[in-house]
Amino acid sequence: MELKAIKGDLFEADEDYFLVHCISADLALGAGIAKAFNERFDMRARLRQAHGGMEREKLVGRALMVGRVFNLVSKERYFNKPTYKSLQSCLEDMRRIMEESSITKLAMPRIGCGLDRLKWEKVEGLLTEIFSETEAEILVYSLEQ
Repeated sequence: MELKAIKGDLFEADEDYFLVHCISADLALGAGIAKAFNERFDMRARLRQAHGGMEREKLVGRALMVGRVFNLVSKERYFNKPTYKSLQSCLEDMRRIMEESSITKLAMPRIGCGLDRLKWEKVEGLLTEIFSETEAEILVYSLEQ
């Protein structure tokens, strides 16, 4: 596993990278980077079409892949905050999907650390622990370094 910090816009990552961000199970996508994903990829409609019939509680802890985007369902409602445990479940589910689909390249913001207020040091530790035995290349984008 290789984890690199990149200064720049996540949406400018090369097309061979799968993009990653966190969402709520209510599929609000109304703030932060989730809103940008919705505006760029019509993500709310695509998620509702693919997963809208599932109970919210069953979505938390899952990684929902739509196109080349991993939507990590880290909390039930948009106004909730995720836990490290829910984020860990999302990351483990994403790793499983990656292994099944031979995906090795990810690009993400500091997931869970913006509006969701998790600490990057702990999230980075989860990423390192979960992906350490993989071939994953993970680019972590930030507008400032």
